[in-house]
Amino acid sequence: MSLSLEPLYSEETRYQSVLALLFVIYLMSNMVLPPSLTKLVNTQAGMVAVVLIALTVFFHTHPVVGILALLVAYEMIRTAGRTTPAEIYSQVQPSYRSREDRLRAMQPTPRVSLEEEMIKNLIPFVRAPRDSDPSASYLPVLDDNKNASKAM
Repeated sequence: MSLSLEPLYSEETRYQSVLALLFVIYLMSNMVLPPSLTKLVNTQAGMVAVVLIALTVFFHTHPVVGILALLVAYEMIRTAGRTTPAEIYSQVQPSYRSREDRLRAMQPTPRVSLEEEMIKNLIPFVRAPRDSDPSASYLPVLDDNKNASKAM
């Protein structure tokens, strides 16, 4: 009895190996179906078609490849309901209120320095307009300037 690797390299086994490799890659990578395929699989006819294709692969290939095909069909049907564009958008995109709350939390608390507080308490300095009459009988009166020196 001689062990030979010849049967593994036949044409029929070669495409089954490639198919099994593709199935394993699909199952391991958690791929998201494109929206056009998702719309097809989400219908009852689409689900029946996916199951029929998986059963056909199961009956016409090696049992391991068939079991992988059934797993891929199950995963496709399961993820097709969760991967509609509206579902993806609602999971990825936060609501306006949550974005606003996060942005408010990131804002630093406003600090008011002593100078800003003192300036806010002073009476505003008002000058007469340039085109007013210089011989007016009134003069502006300033509040106490808290011992500040005059600006030059």
